[in-house]
Formats: sequence, structure tokens, C-alpha cells
Amino acid sequence: MKKTFPIVLIALVVWLAACAPKAVAPLPEREPLAADGVQEYGGAPLATAASPGSAGVQEAPAGLSVLERRMVIKNADLQLVVTEVQGKMNAIAQLAEREGGFVLSTRLYQASATTGATVPEASISIRVPSDRFDTLVAEIEDGAVEVLQDDRSGQDVTAQYVDLQARLKARQAAAARLEQLLQQASDTESVLDIFRELESVNAEIESLKGQIQYYEEASNYSLINVTLIAEEKVQPIQVGRWQPKGTVNKAIQSLIKFLRGFVDFLIWFVLFVLPVSLLIFGPPALIIWAIVRAARREKARTPPKAGG
Repeated sequence: MKKTFPIVLIALVVWLAACAPKAVAPLPEREPLAADGVQEYGGAPLATAASPGSAGVQEAPAGLSVLERRMVIKNADLQLVVTEVQGKMNAIAQLAEREGGFVLSTRLYQASATTGATVPEASISIRVPSDRFDTLVAEIEDGAVEVLQDDRSGQDVTAQYVDLQARLKARQAAAARLEQLLQQASDTESVLDIFRELESVNAEIESLKGQIQYYEEASNYSLINVTLIAEEKVQPIQVGRWQPKGTVNKAIQSLIKFLRGFVDFLIWFVLFVLPVSLLIFGPPALIIWAIVRAARREKARTPPKAGG
């Protein structure tokens, strides 16, 4: 009975921690976001400060709970045609560092152009402060020969973040209870059982902290993926002074002109030529048709003459 009691007590502690409320109350109504992406409360924007162990988390004023913060993860995928691939990649990396961000990865490789020549291509991924996201995307695109792709997305992770905070608080409370039981345990078997359960709870706590830190960093530092394509790769094929692309464009333009002229002709024919023709030639045609029909009927009624 003495050995069973600590095990039952441990199970009770874990059950109470698991029953801690995970549901999050609905988010209260908020005023619109400020221009820089920071949530405003009562006309005053939230201050941005670095909390211990995080990479700069927006903190609410005194009296505001974690429920009253919005966390949005912003991402962008860009494809740019540039004249100088390596130089543009270095400029993007310098831009990220200048703005307080950092480079995640870079890759420079060779690709084949339409002419068969080998040209450089590159890809670079950076994280930059989210409040400068749109401005920096515009600055990266500035100077490009052509922007082939500009995909931007935003994910509101406020609810997930709040749920993780609630779960972390519950597991930390469970760990504190288990530590108290560990200090009070007298026999070796109870100590080992409590210690194993405490290790499991601590592992969950570390996992929850890692997820919370990810959301904090991802919402404070937006991800921008850029693919850089050399201008030579997208240039049209040219043989001497002849460019197939130019011939194709001329053929398409000629086809469009023909179709436009043909449709115009049909419109004129149906709405003008046909009605006028019916008005001019319709009555005479009806008179001629009536005369011919009457002659045929008269001929049909006349009996043939008997032979002599």
C-alpha cells in the first residue's frame, strides 16, 4: 500500500496538469493596425522590446495580457531578372545586415540560356525586421530588369501562440508539484517514478519553449526568398539579325488584325448589308416568285390536246 500511494499521487498531479484549461478566450476587439504593423491600443502603439531569451518580442503595456497581441508571420518569394547576379546577391546580403536582419542561405550556380550559353543564377534567403518588410521587398526589386514573381503571404499565429503559452504554464505548474513530491519521497522506488515523470514533463516544457521562440522570431523577422536570373537567360533567340520571337509577334498581330476585320465585316453584313438588300430586292423577288408560281398552276390546269 505504501508503494502504491506515491504512484497514485503522481498520476493525480499529472492528471490535474493535463486538465488545466487549454481553451483560449476569444480575442477582444482591437483597433486597426498601425502603419508600421504594430498593434495600437487606445491610440498608443505597443512598445517593441527584447525579452530575455527571445529575439525581440512586442510587449504589451502594463495590464495587458498576452491575449492582446497579434503575431503575424510574413513571407515573400521573389524571382528577379538582373544584369549582374553575384553583385545583386551580395547587395541583398548587405541590405539584410544593414537593417538588423541576417542571411539564412546563399547559393550560386550555373544555368543554360536559350542560346546554349552558360549563365550564372543564384538564390538567397534572408530574414529582416517585419516592420520593414514591404519597404525592403521594394528595395530588393529596385534596379531589376524584370520582376518575374512577387508572392507575399501572411499567417496570423496569435491563437497558436496563446495556446502554447497556456500549455507551458500548465506544464510548469505540474513540474513544480512533482519537484515538491520528489523532495518529500522517502523510498527509492517512489523517487525513481517521480524523477521519470519529472523528466518527461521537463522535455515537454522545452519543446513548448522552442515552439514559442520560433513564433516570436518568425513574427519579428520576416523571411524573404529571392531567386536571381541572369538577363542573358531570358533574352530571345537571335540568328544574325533575325529574331524568331519578333516574327512570332508579327504573325500574331496579323492574325489579330484579320480576325478583327472579319468580325467587323460580319457585323456590317448582318446589321446593314442584309437588311438593305432585303428592302431593295425583297419586293421584286416576291413579285417574280408569285408570277412564276401562278404560271405553273395555270399550266397544270390546262388539259393536253388530243392527237389528230
